[in-house]
Amino acid sequence: MWHSRIMHFIFLIFISSLLSCGAESNVLGVITPFEHRETFDFILIEARVAYDRGDLYRALALSETAFLIAPDSERAALLYGFINLSLAGGDPFSIAKVLAADAEEKKRQLGSNSPISDTDPVAMRSSDALQPLRQVIRLRDEEVSAIGLLDTTDVELPIYLPKCVEEARATLDKLKYIDSAIFAACRFVDLDVRVEGDYRQQCSQFSGPRFQTNRAHFLWAFAHLTEAVTFQSILLYGSTEEKVGTSNLEKRFDKIKSSSISGPEGIQSFLSTLQSFQQTLSIVMPTTGRCSERAPTTQLRATLNDLMAVEAALRRLKGLSPDLGKSLKSALGRFREIQNSGDAGSIKTEQTKLLRQDLTKNIAKSLSEKIELLTTQNGGVLPEDQKTSVCEAFSNIASGAPPPQACVPAQTPR
Repeated sequence: MWHSRIMHFIFLIFISSLLSCGAESNVLGVITPFEHRETFDFILIEARVAYDRGDLYRALALSETAFLIAPDSERAALLYGFINLSLAGGDPFSIAKVLAADAEEKKRQLGSNSPISDTDPVAMRSSDALQPLRQVIRLRDEEVSAIGLLDTTDVELPIYLPKCVEEARATLDKLKYIDSAIFAACRFVDLDVRVEGDYRQQCSQFSGPRFQTNRAHFLWAFAHLTEAVTFQSILLYGSTEEKVGTSNLEKRFDKIKSSSISGPEGIQSFLSTLQSFQQTLSIVMPTTGRCSERAPTTQLRATLNDLMAVEAALRRLKGLSPDLGKSLKSALGRFREIQNSGDAGSIKTEQTKLLRQDLTKNIAKSLSEKIELLTTQNGGVLPEDQKTSVCEAFSNIASGAPPPQACVPAQTPR
């Protein structure tokens, strides 16, 4: 308990140092002569004062003015970025406290003297790692409906079909603020934290000296993290922050799993509903292709880009306890392992499949169990047409998860 309090205290000091602006925090700005009050430095000080007292909209207006006056100012860009992040609901202190608490909980599960391992199964799924942050980054009902289309095929278990990302970012204020934060930080982060395929990250690198790279990478990580959790609220609609694995999409599949598969009619009904579910999942979480001609990016692909940026930025941050954000870093590190596995297009597709595998892990497990039950009821061998249907469905739904035994190709004798 004492160690936990010390770690939280040190961590919050570290966060405070990241968010402080240094020289422009001069409180003597309040007595600056009137004729100097339109200067860049005074505007920046006023923006910082407004930010510190929680007057975010005034802080935004002032910091934007300073940023437009001096777009090459690292101080102005990062202050403007952090204010936008706060308006997006990604409060840095709140997110940092959740990450610190998560690290302590993981250590408690593993034993107080054990470091959190990179290969710890508790920390291997990105959906699990992001889940605690939904306590902080929440979407109101009207925000969900702004970036998703309601599907009431099952009235008791509605889901949202994600809108294309470019449309979503132009519609929802939260995403507009995140865009502004990323735009502000982009020139001041290292090139290797940018992700190919995210059009917002194609900015020219600042050529002058950078003095606040830690703050820039912190802002970069938390802005992308906030967007990833926002999109996850659509992809996993119906799940709660208290428990992973209760999305309405998963509950819809639970209904399929509980349906009878006795007799030809039962089997046919199962195969039909399975095909319908497969089509729904391909709309919610498509792993390949474009969203639309006008707005090419799917929310699943954008979530992947966000997570890759988060992982890269967290690796660049100095001064953090190695355990803080460990579950997030180790979960996201799995996507980087695919980085050198082929051409850029196939890498992105495989990474997207892995992300969908994370988000649908319970569905894959349930479908595997259902296929094994169907096999058992058929004396251990599925008729070829049924085997083809259920195994293709598993391959499409589970996106690379280990198949049930009935779908494993028989070994050809040598």
